[in-house]
Amino acid sequence: MPYQVLARKWRPMAFKDLVGQEIVVRILTNALTENSLHPCLIFAGPRGTGKTSTARILAKVLSCQLVKNLEPCNQCATCQDINNSRSLDVMEIDGASHNGVESIRQLKETISCMPSGPCKVYIIDEVHMLSVSAFNALLKTLEEPPDHVIFIMATTEMRKIPATVLSRAQVLQFRQIADPIIHKHLKQICKKERAETDESALWMLTREARGSLRDAQGLLDQMLVFCQKKFHSENVSRVLGLTDRSLLNAGLQSLLNRDSKQMLNVLSRLSMKAAEPSLFLQNLILELRNLLLLKLPTSKDSECLVSLSKEEKETMLKMAKDISPENIHLLFDMALKGVQDIHRVQDTKIFLEMLLLKMCETPDVISAQKKLNPINSYKKE
Repeated sequence: MPYQVLARKWRPMAFKDLVGQEIVVRILTNALTENSLHPCLIFAGPRGTGKTSTARILAKVLSCQLVKNLEPCNQCATCQDINNSRSLDVMEIDGASHNGVESIRQLKETISCMPSGPCKVYIIDEVHMLSVSAFNALLKTLEEPPDHVIFIMATTEMRKIPATVLSRAQVLQFRQIADPIIHKHLKQICKKERAETDESALWMLTREARGSLRDAQGLLDQMLVFCQKKFHSENVSRVLGLTDRSLLNAGLQSLLNRDSKQMLNVLSRLSMKAAEPSLFLQNLILELRNLLLLKLPTSKDSECLVSLSKEEKETMLKMAKDISPENIHLLFDMALKGVQDIHRVQDTKIFLEMLLLKMCETPDVISAQKKLNPINSYKKE
């Protein structure tokens, strides 16, 4: 039996299985309950957030004869045919490879054929790839579709869809999935796959996915294959080419302590590991941001914004104890400017070294203010 990737193996089969898209599910289930489903739907949002999976689930609910509580049975022949992309009543079209007028003309010819079931569903993926002429050829059909036809168009770039098409459709916005939700989902998959890992490793995969559940599953798939279902944060750093967490913490601590000697040790370790300078700087910016969120008085409310494990949060809180928000802002601004400038230089390694040492030599903001206060008072007098 061929290997099945996690993104397909754990693909949502019913509305209850969809992750992080409660608003979309609520709109669709209410529309189905009230028999007010729009004949032309546009699912818009970032990649890997469940647009095509939702379209298939909706198609099954509309076609399945054994629907219960607006959930498909996934057991009947109709559901199985849709799951395996062989249903004659549910047509999945790739907008990138069928983007011309001729493809739309062929599509319109099949619309007149009556379905074997309750309705005919057309799922057009990456619909923004259609040409202007193809969109124009589809307009009349979208405005007055036959009673037995439902159009579901998925796109990652809604701005490329003409306004004339948007005005004839109902747009449902899919949003990036929150990191805690992705982390919880990965944890469940690891449990069912009997994989051994730790919280830090899963948080690293979650952060790297950047709101895409499919990307997170792909990264987890890579780790499970490479490490034979047993991996930790060190393995994730090595396989994905990420910055070592301990090295990042050591660099951050050096900056907070204004310790150039300690920073030289960090730079030496970075050189030994052949770490990518721009990636290290980007990760440093993220850590300074996390440090500030945990430092603020509203840290309990902002903890959900920090995608870190419990141990990592404790480490960051210890670092934040003796540093002022003003100093964090100063270091953040310097690191941010460094990210903007590092791509302009030829030797990024030397640039990173000089930048980090310069940040270590930067005066403490509070100490500088105290030294200036007597001068300011004298001037006022």
